[in-house]
Amino acid sequence: MKASNIMERYPLEVREQIAEILRILSAKPQQFRLQFLGVADAGPTVHETSIWAPDEPTAVRMASDAPLPAEATGIRVVDHDGCTVFERQNSDFCSV
Repeated sequence: MKASNIMERYPLEVREQIAEILRILSAKPQQFRLQFLGVADAGPTVHETSIWAPDEPTAVRMASDAPLPAEATGIRVVDHDGCTVFERQNSDFCSV
């Protein structure tokens, strides 16, 4: 039985979810740099760690979910070419 015949048995929403899972699983992970921005007596500071994600939107979601160190004033996600794909300052974060 062909895969398309099997997929037709499922509702559209389920087929879309399966397609998204397959897209994520087939994507080659990319390395992004997650930078925690801060300010010290000597000037701006950046603490950096690597994150692996299949694409930029996923890397941004991961960065947004990362715990922000107390001394951090913001976060930045940088791709493998050194381009900033996301940046947020503390004033942009919701305070509870």
